[in-house]
Amino acid sequence: MRSERVLIKPNHDDYSSCKKIARLSKQVFNQALYYKRQAFFRSEFLSFSNLDQLMKIHHKSLYDSLPNAGSQAVIKKLSGDFDNFWKALNDWKAHPEKYTEKPQIPKYKKQGQLKTFLLPAKPISVKESHILLPKKMNISPVISRFAEDKKANSSCDIFKEIRIVPHGSCFWIEIVYDETQSKNHFKQNVKLNPDNKLAIDIGINVLMAVTSNQANFKPVLINGKPIKSINQYFNKQKAKLMSQSKKRKINRLSIKRYNQIRDYFHKCSNYILQLCLKHDVGEVIIGKNKNWKQAVNIGKVNNQKFVSIPHFQLIGQLKYKLEAYGILVREREESYTSKADSLACDKLPAYKKGASHIFSGKRVKRGLYRSSTGKTIHADVNGSLNILRKASNDDFIEGLIRSGCVFQPSYWTPNGSVVKKSKPLDCFSDGADFKLHLNGIAI
Repeated sequence: MRSERVLIKPNHDDYSSCKKIARLSKQVFNQALYYKRQAFFRSEFLSFSNLDQLMKIHHKSLYDSLPNAGSQAVIKKLSGDFDNFWKALNDWKAHPEKYTEKPQIPKYKKQGQLKTFLLPAKPISVKESHILLPKKMNISPVISRFAEDKKANSSCDIFKEIRIVPHGSCFWIEIVYDETQSKNHFKQNVKLNPDNKLAIDIGINVLMAVTSNQANFKPVLINGKPIKSINQYFNKQKAKLMSQSKKRKINRLSIKRYNQIRDYFHKCSNYILQLCLKHDVGEVIIGKNKNWKQAVNIGKVNNQKFVSIPHFQLIGQLKYKLEAYGILVREREESYTSKADSLACDKLPAYKKGASHIFSGKRVKRGLYRSSTGKTIHADVNGSLNILRKASNDDFIEGLIRSGCVFQPSYWTPNGSVVKKSKPLDCFSDGADFKLHLNGIAI
């Protein structure tokens, strides 16, 4: 499933209609939630079909204020949320250690809040690249790039759902479709080598450090500083606007930040895809620890920087783009990957509270790691190599050292291509040279 998104800003002709629909959706949700909560407190089960009938009989005017398929979809989504709550509650009782807190019952939407509206594809029609919504919604035909497909114009089965999603002071109209049914869709028949692997270490200044088990692959460090700049500007402006109680401007600022980061991540994930295709990579390993945002401990300032970067969004983009080409994407816990010496093949233990481990190499200066082999490597490259070692074995390390490519990372920023290539890191031996080298690559 894929989706297209159309941003509806306050100056858009359909803004008031979207707001009205989201408000009515909230009212349907709250009323249905009342029945579900009361049944829960009485230890009774209220099925979706019975709840739908209750709403049709006792709140017909509210139910009919939206397309019936939409009201039903909102109620069905609520029933699904309650089912998930029940499952989580029972699982919490059996395994409380898996949760940070007790699962909470779904809550009402407060006054002033809006609710996402869901509309199944049945009531919509497609004509000349435009999606026509029910007249009751009073929304202009939505232009869809996917609807340009002749098959999409002849059948609405391709489209699965339309969503109107509140986002700050704006709305997203999301068009969910099944791209596999498109006439223009073709399955990627690229057969990539599953033995060629890529590892990604996610961070802050270096958003992604990319390495491979191929001896001729030069590591790539993707610049994360533009994301930091976006967040710094956002936080500064938000603090200023909050002191002036300008809520609408804060909402507009949030939308701007969201779009900028999303665009940047798309460019980065597309670049990773191109790397995989160029180097015949069939598997990608992403370093990610459980509860890494909640349990991060890299200093007060760095904690704030790390948590404010939506890495989960980036990982999601990587997954769906790579998997479309048959590339296997795996997440791997990354405990001790920044401390262990990848070139010396230090053992990589799993994290255990209270356990201490000694490693042969150490981090020196800023951004560099001195291996016990006497060679120096970029610290993020070292971490990425260790993630790769955790997911495979150490057989490829010797080939990387022999080729020398691992000591020559490339720096890439989405606004162009490779920013700068460094000299081999193992040619430096003292602190003065380290400092000179860091100034040279400016990271």
